[in-house]
Amino acid sequence: MLDRYLSRGKVKNGERKGEWVVGSYIPKVKIRDTGIHVSAMWLCDDIEGSGFVEIDPGTVGRCTGAKDKNGQLTFEGDIAGYEIENMKDVGIVTWWQGGWTVKSIDNSFEDCIIFCEEEAKHWEIIGNVHDDITLPEVHNE
Repeated sequence: MLDRYLSRGKVKNGERKGEWVVGSYIPKVKIRDTGIHVSAMWLCDDIEGSGFVEIDPGTVGRCTGAKDKNGQLTFEGDIAGYEIENMKDVGIVTWWQGGWTVKSIDNSFEDCIIFCEEEAKHWEIIGNVHDDITLPEVHNE
């Protein structure tokens, strides 16, 4: 499967509750002959048995297809930081006007920064909007 077709979300209940999983997003599903109705599910390669797990639809993020400077896939809702020469920024990966962008958290840039595969190599994923993290302060010299 091509990376850009993947999605990520948090498991909604069970043993894996709160765990991030990556796979194919399948919204509003009724599993035939089981009586199971859920609002969102994943078909995951790392799950034994049916491969389905219920996820929290509010945590779903699509994959950009690009990898950060550490080789980590980037997803919608990731928080990315970079430092090049005397410039630093932290932003949220989001879909905006037909392309992936990193929207500056502290508004240090007027516009969003275009986030493509080549540009992604300068960024590092430091968290995501769904987890409780402390963001670093950004000070441009």
